[in-house]
Amino acid sequence: MRKTGWRFHPLFRAVFAAALVLAITGANLAPAAAVTWADVNELKDEANSLDAEKEELQAKLDELADDKSQAVARKQMCQMAVLKFQQMDGLNTALPMGVRKINAFRTLTTESLAVFIPFKVQEIQDKGGIYFGATGCGKTYTMLFLSRLLMLRDRDTFHNPTIVLITDREDLDTQASKLFVTAKKYLHDENVRSIETRADLRETLSGRESGGVYITTIQKFCEGIGVLSERSNIICISDEAHRTQTGVGAKLKKTDKGVYTTYGFAEYLRRSFPNATYCGFTGTPIDEAIAVFGDIVDSYTMKEASDDGITVRIAYEPRLVRVILSEDDAKEIQKYYNRCAEQGANEEQIEESKRAMSRMTAILGHPDRLKKLAADIIQHYETLCAEKPEIVQNAMIVCADRKLAFRVLKEILKLRPDWGIAKKCEDESSVSAEDLEQMTEIPKINLVATRNPDDEKELFALCGTKEYRQKLDQLFKDTKSNFKIAIVVDMWITGFDVPSLAVMYIDKPLQKHTLIQTISRVNRVFEGKDKGLIVDYI
Repeated sequence: MRKTGWRFHPLFRAVFAAALVLAITGANLAPAAAVTWADVNELKDEANSLDAEKEELQAKLDELADDKSQAVARKQMCQMAVLKFQQMDGLNTALPMGVRKINAFRTLTTESLAVFIPFKVQEIQDKGGIYFGATGCGKTYTMLFLSRLLMLRDRDTFHNPTIVLITDREDLDTQASKLFVTAKKYLHDENVRSIETRADLRETLSGRESGGVYITTIQKFCEGIGVLSERSNIICISDEAHRTQTGVGAKLKKTDKGVYTTYGFAEYLRRSFPNATYCGFTGTPIDEAIAVFGDIVDSYTMKEASDDGITVRIAYEPRLVRVILSEDDAKEIQKYYNRCAEQGANEEQIEESKRAMSRMTAILGHPDRLKKLAADIIQHYETLCAEKPEIVQNAMIVCADRKLAFRVLKEILKLRPDWGIAKKCEDESSVSAEDLEQMTEIPKINLVATRNPDDEKELFALCGTKEYRQKLDQLFKDTKSNFKIAIVVDMWITGFDVPSLAVMYIDKPLQKHTLIQTISRVNRVFEGKDKGLIVDYI
């Protein structure tokens, strides 16, 4: 405690110190050595300065102590949150089996967002922030945990909010719906379901006063929907926030009837909920996403996910030299990537990009090159499987366009015709008679692509219907199925989870977020899988 009183005043201390020195030394009090009021004032100023410095240092120490206390409190809060997620409300019975393995990092992520979003709601600001999570780390689960926190926390702020989970693809909508609908008890709300149509969207959310968790696609929002609710306690959580979820700007469209303005789905979404708060989840936080949703609030990187065992590491193997025909072709490919890096958007640059892609396609589709490519993929895949014959190892071949994909399939079947024979599984002796009865006959390698009316007859038939492609989806994920190698162009390279996918052969130019999303298909955890392999041919 700091002492007070006249005996401890700086002026008294200064005079007393001077007198004591004189008394001890017996110094002569000659006028020249006398202590003047100027000396006293100087000593007083120095003492005051020292006191001020001491107070400043004490303030800094107090501030550091406060910071330490806050850090300790934050750590304790996070630890409590982990315990809550593991113990509260009969968690193991409230959640579906697939969600019971709860990871601390997801808890911490939702804590960060749950602290950040209420401020945005109170200020009626639409930007709720971005969560940057490595692809494959479980962002859908994190969205579920966040939804629970928003439903149960800060009741004075949220007043029983309505949460709308926005996806941009039907398969992602289905995946999220399955998880959320089975977790109604965990969310403490029975109004948890998928919005099926625009009419359903309008009927369900128009004028709704509170509560509910709804999953829908952003494509359902259009000019005709109009304002659904002006409430401020609506939280829109956008999955894959780097894609169609950022289309809030206007574009001019020229047709035979004239020029008119069009808007992206994200703009119509915001018109439907003008006072809502929007937060984004993405594995690739591009600048456009940050501009629309706000800054990154929390992140979980690929390395962190791999270190924690949430995903496996990704290994890269370049094999361009094995299929390139000439040095000129290699230079032409590099020129193409250099042009892509320029990122132009005017009409001339778009036309130049089309010409560059045309030249690239001519190189990739050279008959001799395709023969080399097919032979190398076969050799590489068979060697990979021979190293671990006891482990299921699916493969994916990514081609630049549908015609090239079809040609690659035919070249592979020339060398391995048995891969094109429909079977129920590779080794029927390894499957029980009961399981075998339920299985579907299918070739080992299949092309997965949508139809085009201009396709040649064989390609058109091979692509099949939507129902056929859905069946391919199921069979590729079935580790017992004979279907082990998928040839794709755009389908299945984003938002498609197959844990047994061990290797991806890339023969397509990929850039930015599409590249990251594509290569991340191989990072899912699977028994016996220590890494996901990317084999790059361009």
